[in-house]
Amino acid sequence: MNTGVIWFRNALRLNDNRVLVECLNSTNSQTILPLYILDKNDLEQNNNENRIKFLYESLIDLDANFKNKFGSNLIVLNGKSEEVFRKLLGSDLIDISEIFCFAAEVGLSGEIRPVPKTVEPNRKVCKTAYSWHYIQFSPL
Repeated sequence: MNTGVIWFRNALRLNDNRVLVECLNSTNSQTILPLYILDKNDLEQNNNENRIKFLYESLIDLDANFKNKFGSNLIVLNGKSEEVFRKLLGSDLIDISEIFCFAAEVGLSGEIRPVPKTVEPNRKVCKTAYSWHYIQFSPL
């Protein structure tokens, strides 16, 4: 069964999430796999306790919302995204037809995080749907 992976990075919400809308509208995927990749080493090294707590609370909330709305759990995997996707795409356990994610996001430490090269559409079976998220900042 073709599976569309929704890779949640920083937009940890269901409302107004363009990537989720694109995945739900796709005709290439019969099932949805919501995924968050957590690199614990990077997280603990580059963030303080409050930010880490906020992230975990946001993931718990996203899981509850996804379960309530779609009857599916959020899958949280630990490791570097390149390695996680290399294993997922090489596995026979899941037939990934598409990966939906934002092309680039701002990380917790303020850095721009593009999609890793291993996730880009370099395989016939994997198509990454890019979607940009715009945020309007208001000066105080």
